[in-house]
Amino acid sequence: MSPPLVFAAILALLATPAAARSRAAEFLVRVQINEACDGMEGKIDPRAVIERDLIGDGRADLIISHEGISCTGGAPWRRSSFCGAQVCPVNI
Repeated sequence: MSPPLVFAAILALLATPAAARSRAAEFLVRVQINEACDGMEGKIDPRAVIERDLIGDGRADLIISHEGISCTGGAPWRRSSFCGAQVCPVNI
């Protein structure tokens, strides 16, 4: 699958409502927030976390978009430290 198609599929999934997350997903989201915020407090938009079976193996896959992470410090809230000027990573 070409990168533009993968990106479009991820955006389509991000537009769908968030469901309750598993304990494993909650843990990994906290780890990503901690790393993205350099250990400071942070939060994530629920739409930036997707937990679904994407490859048909019967197990949920996890997608975390750093676009949805906001960190405290400096200004009232700042973006994930992994985000560049225009692009943020998406972890699958």
